[in-house]
Amino acid sequence: SSPVYTIGLGKIMSAGVLLLAAGEKGHRKVGQHATVMIHPVSSINHGNIFEMEHDLEETRRLQDLLVEALSDESSLTKKKLEKIMEREKDQYYEADEVISMGIADMMIERNE
Repeated sequence: SSPVYTIGLGKIMSAGVLLLAAGEKGHRKVGQHATVMIHPVSSINHGNIFEMEHDLEETRRLQDLLVEALSDESSLTKKKLEKIMEREKDQYYEADEVISMGIADMMIERNE
């Protein structure tokens, strides 16, 4: 089978972070000036109490799946990811930080 190469350029956000991390380890590259943003799953709840409770349960399930998948694809633990996502605002990271987090493996060289 062929390796899956992933490349993150510019602003990598939301599910794009998981897509970058899901490439084959050793083949995940990020641009020198890229910014990666991690945030929790969000939703808009409306309707009656039963619909809102159901939406909240589904949002929690998706949040748990995201944390599990990203922890599997990076060097971040579930606990560390949960702490990142519990903050009240989006969290932005530079290329060297996401490499140290195991979301990417290396920066793109200028001559590539």
